Formats: sequence, C-alpha cells, structure tokens
Amino acid sequence: MLNPERTTSEPAPLWYRQVCALAFLLIILFSVGLKIYKANHAGIIYDERANYQLFSSSIHRALNVFNTTNNHVLNSVFMYYAHKYFGYYEHFIRIPSLSAGILFSLSIAYIVYKTIQSRILRVTTLAVVSFVPIVFNYSFLARGYSFALAGIFTEIAFLLWLLDHKIKFRYWPIPVVVISLMNFLAFGAMLSSILLLAALNMTFILLYSFKVFSNRPRKLITVIVNLVSISLLSFVLLFALYRHIYKDILDNPVLKEISGRMRGWPGFTGYLHNILISKVFRLNSPFATVVFCAFICLIATAIAFHLHRFSKAMKERRWRNYLNAAEPGPFLFIISGLTIIFMFVQCVIMKKGLGLARSHVFLIPLVWICFIMVLDRCILHIGRGRLKIGVQLIVATILGIVALRNMPDSHRISSSTISGPVLRKLKAIDPDKTWHLAFTEKMEGHLVGFFYYKQFDYKFKILKRPESEVLICDKDEWPKHAICRYKVEILGEKGIRIHTKGVQPKHAACLDWDYFSKSNCAVVLNCSVPQDKVVVQFRLIED
Repeated sequence: MLNPERTTSEPAPLWYRQVCALAFLLIILFSVGLKIYKANHAGIIYDERANYQLFSSSIHRALNVFNTTNNHVLNSVFMYYAHKYFGYYEHFIRIPSLSAGILFSLSIAYIVYKTIQSRILRVTTLAVVSFVPIVFNYSFLARGYSFALAGIFTEIAFLLWLLDHKIKFRYWPIPVVVISLMNFLAFGAMLSSILLLAALNMTFILLYSFKVFSNRPRKLITVIVNLVSISLLSFVLLFALYRHIYKDILDNPVLKEISGRMRGWPGFTGYLHNILISKVFRLNSPFATVVFCAFICLIATAIAFHLHRFSKAMKERRWRNYLNAAEPGPFLFIISGLTIIFMFVQCVIMKKGLGLARSHVFLIPLVWICFIMVLDRCILHIGRGRLKIGVQLIVATILGIVALRNMPDSHRISSSTISGPVLRKLKAIDPDKTWHLAFTEKMEGHLVGFFYYKQFDYKFKILKRPESEVLICDKDEWPKHAICRYKVEILGEKGIRIHTKGVQPKHAACLDWDYFSKSNCAVVLNCSVPQDKVVVQFRLIED
C-alpha cells in the first residue's frame, strides 16, 4: 500500500501472463460492449426523461433553470446537442453519457493495471469494480453520474500516467488544463462530486505536483503555481456554467430536504456500509454473507500483516521506504481517506446528510481498488511457493464470486426500465394499433418513461381505467384466482411470448411473463391476440 521494500520473485510463466492479459482485455471489451447493448435496449427511466423534457429543449434553459434536482447541467447541455445531431436514434439522449461511461471503463482499467501487481487479481479486481450494478448502470444512463465517473477516474489515470512519464517544468500548463477540464466535467454534471474532487486536487497539488516534472523544480514554487492555476481555471469554467443558477441551487428545497436525512454518526456509518458493502456484496442470502465474512477476514489479516511490517520498519528507521510516495498506492489511499474524512465532517460535524446512495457512486471503485491493494501488497511479500499461489487463488475466487453475482442484466435495471421493452413488444404484435395502457398505483411512477417514446413511431395512449387493453402492474398484483392448472406459452414472431396463468377475465394474458417478472412487474393484455398478425404456437407447461 504502502510499498515496503519489494521482494523479487521469479517471473510468471509466459502462458500465465498471456492468459491473464487476454482475460483483462476481454473484461474491458465485455464491459464496454454490454454497456452499449444495454444502453440501446433498456427503457428510458423517469429521471432521464425528466432531465430531457424539462431542461434540454435549449441551451438557455439548461443553463438558466434549476427548479428540480434533475438538471445535471452538463448532461442537459450534451442532451441538447445529442438531439440536434442524433435525434433520429431512439435513445439519442444516452449517447453523451454512454461515451463518458466508455471513457470511465478505459480509465478504471488503466488504474487497476497500474495499482494491482498480481496478474490474476488485476483481472478479478477489474471485474468487481466494472460490474457493481449501481456503478455499471449509472455509467450509461442519461444522468450526470457517468460524467462524474469519467471526469474523476480519467483525472486519476492521467496523474498516474504522469508519475511514470514525467515532463519538463516548462510544460506545466498541460496538467493544469487537463485537471481543470476533468474538474469541470465532473462537477459540472454532478454537484455531489465536490468532496472527492477536493480530495483529489488537494492530494495532487500539495503532495504530488512536484513529482510529475523531470527537472525537479522547487517544491514551493510548483505547489503555488499549480494551486493558483488549477483553482483559478476550474473556478472560471464552473462559474461560467453555473453563474445563472448557483443561487437557485443553494436555495433548492429538495437539496435542503436531502441534506436533512441520515445525519450524525449513525447516518455516516450507515451510508458507508450501504454504498461500500451492501451495494457490492448484496447481502440477501446466507451465501453472500459467507463471502462477505471471508473477505473481511482476509482484509483484517492483511491489515495486521502490514501493521506488523510497518512497526518493524519504524524500529529499524526504514519507515520512509515503507511509505514510498512514488508508488500509485499511497496516492489512491490518500484520496480515499481524505474523501471519507470530508464526508465525516459534512455528516457528523456539520450535521448535513450525504444524499442518496448514488450521489457518491464514484467512491465505490476507488475504495474497492484500495481494499484489494491491501491484499495485493500482502500477497507480494508472502514469498514464493504454494502458500503464495494458494492465497492468490483464495482472494481471486472471492472476488470472482462477487463479480459474477453482480453481473448486470443485459436488458433491464429494474421495473423502471420497462418502458421501451413494453412498447417494442406491443408494436411487434400490431404496429398499426394504438394501444391503450393503464398503470396500477404501484407502477404509476414509471409511466413518465413511456412518454419519452411519443416522439417516435409508437402508438399508445395512457388511460386511468384498469380495464384498458394493457394493464401494467406489480408482479404481486397478478391475479391469483386460478381458472386452470396450466399456463399457456404463446411464441409469436420476433420472440413475443404471452402467458396465461389463471387470469380473469378468461381472455386476459400476460405479455412475456418470464421477461417482465424479472423486473417485478406484469404486463396484462386485456384483449384478444390478433391472430391475423401474429402466428402463434401453443405449449402446455404445468404450473
């Protein structure tokens, strides 16, 4: 972590290095490919449509109106241009955020490569931080989160690259401009990124700014130059963006209400447990609890190992070698530690809540890389032989299990993304029909996403009558009065599936039960199947 004097070991076999490199590359490609596929197939959610409808009709509105927290300003600006140039594409509003999400994926891969030394742990670490559901999903949804993720982690990756590729001091404007632009990208799209950005910029300016230059300028001069130039350029860019709405942001009642939640020590610890543990391990089964306990035991053992080595280095007066700032490890640890300290000050001392879990989604990859670095550096100093291989396999297995359990679904996030899939399947059944849709009270919050598709060739009306042709309800609201012992699966063209499962009235059927039930909802068709337009096959399946 903390880089004790490195022990030398025999180079790994060529086949092992090649397999790990190939696996690392495949995870990058799979992450990017799945992100593109899911951005195209998952339906538009409430917040995406609200951001687009309320703030992206013009640049003036994006920069001058802040009456709800849905205005992630840079995202609104990018949405406007996406509509201008790519409005023919159904999910054009996701093009900017998806591009930022791809940049995030590439940046996080570089950071993992530079910070994790065990090849097999590089692979599993990248899988874990790439596929945590909340991180993966918010890295392509048309919100501000993907820009914050891209800005923060591209900035970190750039600084790690600079530490390895030092430049002459006369080129000092280059890091200043890059860092300021990344600050602008992150904070311009996500206000809650301010704590991590403050920690990142403070760490670089005060501790690392003089380490990226090859001709070793005076530390004080370098710090002052970077402090003044980065602060000034970032302020100018952000003030230009927020100058018309910063007062509205400070007075926004929703932000004030959110800041009143989960305050104090219980709120602080509960928040960290939620985003760093619950969102990653998903402790919803005994097996997940066992995996979590095993990981905690490994981390505790590794920390004890490092404390023992550090105390030994202190006695031998070699602690400066142990805390080798030239390594990327301390850089990430300091950023993570400062961010958590700032969160503590805000939540416990200032008594202001930290917001929703997604507000600090960018903390998850950063802290988890630090967790695994602790294990990685411990393994590095175990020595050679079977013990080292065994420990690596145990850690890699646990991380692999976490990654596999978190593997994102290729089509859905939750019931909030059913809008596109429902309308596409109805259009496939009868493209000329104007479908009448109704929502139960539990599902009314998702109907806003449907309105987004009005601008494209989808024919539907939203009614408030439960006897409409299509009723969208919670899975638990599916009628329970069985009229038969079987469900009928009807396979139509383009993969349309219709199920009857003891519904009333007898002509009602459920559209693709297997698909929508995974989103905890049901799409009930209260109309006959258009036999002249859909060729159907029946298969009885015992219920």
